[in-house]
Amino acid sequence: MKDKIIDHAITLFAKKGYYGTTLGDIANQVNLKKASIYHHFRSKDEIFTESAYECINYLRDFIVNNMRENTYSNSALYQFLFKFIFDVEDRYIRLYVQLAFIPQQFSEEIYNKIQSIHKIVDEEIVKFYQQNQYSINVEEFHNMIMMFLESWYLRCTFIERFGDLEENKNKFKDEVYSIINQMTNE
Repeated sequence: MKDKIIDHAITLFAKKGYYGTTLGDIANQVNLKKASIYHHFRSKDEIFTESAYECINYLRDFIVNNMRENTYSNSALYQFLFKFIFDVEDRYIRLYVQLAFIPQQFSEEIYNKIQSIHKIVDEEIVKFYQQNQYSINVEEFHNMIMMFLESWYLRCTFIERFGDLEENKNKFKDEVYSIINQMTNE
C-alpha cells in the first residue's frame, strides 16, 4: 500500500504541487480514509519527501541507464533526447519542475539530490562534445542541450496550455534534429 500511495501522490503533487495536494486527495486516490494514511506515513511531508526522492531516482536511473555503453556519437545524442521526450513519464517531469517551489524545510536535502542528477547530465554532455565536431564551444553546446531539456520540462508541466502532449512530442522531435544539425553544420 505504501508504494501505491507514493505512486498516486507523485501524480497529485506533479499536478497540484505541494500546497495544492491534501492528505484527503491522496487518500481518495487509493480508496482509503484520510486517517488510514497515518497507518503508512506520519505526515504529508513524509509522503512528499518520498515522492520527491522517487522522482529524482527515476530521472537519475533513466539517464544512467540510457547512457550505458554509449558511443557518444551524434546519433546517440539524438537517441537520448528522443528517449527523454518519448519515454520519460511526464508526471515525473512535472513533479521535478514542482520541486522548484517546495517549502523551505525540504529544499536543502532535495536540492542536494537534484544536484547529483545535474552532475551526471553535465558530465554526459561534455562527453558528447568531446567525441564530436561542433561549430560552437563546449559551454554553448551545454547551454543548448540544457535549454532544450528545460524547454521540454516546461512544456510537459504546462501541457494544458500548449495542447496535446503527443503532438508536442512530435514537434520536439523535429526540434532535436534542427538543434543538432545546426551545431554540426549539417
